[in-house]
Amino acid sequence: MLPEQIFRKSFMDRIVKKIQRHYAFKNDAEKKQHPKPLQARIKPKDYVRIYNEAICRNWDYSNTLIQPELLGESITSVCSKYGRPLSKAILNEISIREYPLQLMGTTASCKVHAFKNQCFFIELTFEELTLNKLYEIFDLATEKYGCELDMDQNTIIDSKGNMFFFSDTAFGFRFSYMSDLKRNGIYSFFKDQLPIETIENMNNSKHYTYKLQNIL
Repeated sequence: MLPEQIFRKSFMDRIVKKIQRHYAFKNDAEKKQHPKPLQARIKPKDYVRIYNEAICRNWDYSNTLIQPELLGESITSVCSKYGRPLSKAILNEISIREYPLQLMGTTASCKVHAFKNQCFFIELTFEELTLNKLYEIFDLATEKYGCELDMDQNTIIDSKGNMFFFSDTAFGFRFSYMSDLKRNGIYSFFKDQLPIETIENMNNSKHYTYKLQNIL
């Protein structure tokens, strides 16, 4: 068996185990709780934790810029490109816009996080994925960024410090994109903030589009 075939087999075995573990945990978790509402996601210290966890993984450098049309762009520009979101949450200078996403025949949720009108974090969450679909998405990411995206193991970083990494939660498989929070000053600001428990200016809208289908 060739080295590449050995890697693929090992990778597939890990995907199978992860999917089995994920759905076993997901079924148990759904009996106890429901996914957090969008407004509950706005907690500055959570962004610091996510950044620290991503930066402590193994690094792989990509010559391809990671999400240059979204990371660092204004949320106003994003909304003008992709239309009104399915839902949004706003608190002071932090906001989240949620869009539905069509990718390779699979529906997902795309959450765009912004601070002071600048996008700094993107989450692609797939609630249901088959083994083949998950493998296809990993293949697509590898081809685009020229790096093997490993499950919960590595972070792909570009020349601007933007990061791309994978994780799974009780309610979905998540591909995350994050700008360099230390370079743009967001890290130090969020680190000093207390957890935020309240939210305002919530709205829901059906006036969304599927223009984000090529976002990965």
